[in-house]
Amino acid sequence: MSGDPITRLRAADPLRGELPPALRQMPARLRAAPQESVRARTALTIANVLLLAAVLFHGLDHAFIQERGVDALSAEVLISGFAITAAAALSLAATLRRDRRAALYAVLSGPYIAAAVVAGHFVGHWGEFSDPYAAADLGTISYAGAIAVVVAGVAVGAAGALAGVRSRPAPS
Repeated sequence: MSGDPITRLRAADPLRGELPPALRQMPARLRAAPQESVRARTALTIANVLLLAAVLFHGLDHAFIQERGVDALSAEVLISGFAITAAAALSLAATLRRDRRAALYAVLSGPYIAAAVVAGHFVGHWGEFSDPYAAADLGTISYAGAIAVVVAGVAVGAAGALAGVRSRPAPS
């Protein structure tokens, strides 16, 4: 027998490259190696882009639209803002790079960002990480920007869950 590994594998194959009858009847889609769904990847990309845009708009709102400015925010709120911006950017970067963990990053970062904005802006004052909008007398645009971040964060989490489910191997 030859030392070539391919030749050895072919010689050791009891089916000689044929599929068993049960697998021949199975649709080709189920037999094929699982591939990441283009729809799921596209949805994840769009959701991540929208999340990063919403987070950046929210930051610009704090800096330029709100009359109180950034000086009214505690250091903890500013650090939280940088953290959610970084989480959104990293999730988008992983998605664009087609990293195998992009869906996991989205499932973790999207809901984290949504929860952070809800806890920081829509719950009453509870500590240094809170910046309640009700007490700040802000305009509709500030509320719309914060709500957009929450909705986009939930969408990223859902798109990540969908992409994660679609990219899992089929049960054997």
